[in-house]
Parts: sequence; structure tokens; C-alpha cells
Amino acid sequence: MEVLQVRKANLSQHLTILRNHRLVKTRRQGTNIYYSIMDPRIVEPCKILHEFWGGKSKS
Repeated sequence: MEVLQVRKANLSQHLTILRNHRLVKTRRQGTNIYYSIMDPRIVEPCKILHEFWGGKSKS
């Protein structure tokens, strides 16, 4: 939440969408749910999109 600067409810909705589309998988440990990327090949395209849509400025 802190890194993305979004509310918990928003983050939860986004994670649900990603899980429903099988982009992330979950692991429950006690009351915590841990998310991880299902297919590591998606990481590089995500990095590119992040840079394109508001990542760190290169100037």
C-alpha cells in the first residue's frame, strides 16, 4: 500500500483481478496472504509498462 500509494481496498480489488486472470498466485500463512507472480516471464513486460506509464523519470 505504501509503495503504490493506494488504499487497502483498492489494492485488494487489483490483486483479486490479477488472481482471477492467473497472473498471481496466493499462499496463506496464518491471517496473512502472500502473492507471487505466476509466470516470471511477465516481469519484464511489467517493467517496460511501468517505465512507460509513470515510472522513474529518465531526465
